[in-house]
Amino acid sequence: MSAGLDGPATRTALNKLTAPVLLHAGDLDPLVTPAMVRQAAPVFNDATVVVQPGAAHYPWIDDPVAFATAISSFLG
Repeated sequence: MSAGLDGPATRTALNKLTAPVLLHAGDLDPLVTPAMVRQAAPVFNDATVVVQPGAAHYPWIDDPVAFATAISSFLG
């Protein structure tokens, strides 16, 4: 039997994360939409949201250069 996900506890734990977080979405993703990613961002103390134009659920396949550029930019 699975205990399931404790939403409030998960949110509290994520909010304690001090590292910057990149939330990357494809603007055509029907599964994890840009709106969902933007809604998740405030859960983190330091979140950056990037929405990749023309990409769906696998942005690294749809446009590997744009994906790599976004990740590299975030990592500095």
